[in-house]
Amino acid sequence: METPANSGRHAVPLNFFNWTATHLFSSDVIFKYGVFYLSAKEAELKGFKFVDYHIDESKLFKKRKSGIFGLISNCQTASKREMAIKELSKYINITIGGKCALDPKDMNICPLGERCVELFEQYPFYFAIENSVSFLHLHFFSLTQYNWIH
Repeated sequence: METPANSGRHAVPLNFFNWTATHLFSSDVIFKYGVFYLSAKEAELKGFKFVDYHIDESKLFKKRKSGIFGLISNCQTASKREMAIKELSKYINITIGGKCALDPKDMNICPLGERCVELFEQYPFYFAIENSVSFLHLHFFSLTQYNWIH
């Protein structure tokens, strides 16, 4: 599901109804990427087993480059994330891979369809900034399995 800024405009159909589908609980249709969370007590009552995702803090920042990494392919966004990244880069090292990479060698650093786990694990932080405001993409949730600060 793309945001309105990225999905184009369509003609209003006959007998149109106006429902909102977003990640917000105030929407008519709640559409979330990621997972649905239950309280530990409720999960236990439903027969789910508890899984401990303990992170070994001593390994968290071991052998990592400093700064933030991000894969970005849309360089002109409605959210103006590129402006935020430019401003932040005055204070911390930022490495951008993908079509918006500043260094040409980083443009193909993680080919489409590849997971690139080793690349991501080199940095303690990862950018998950979307094209549009109020939009969280499934890529954010798919990356939560790694030891990063998002």
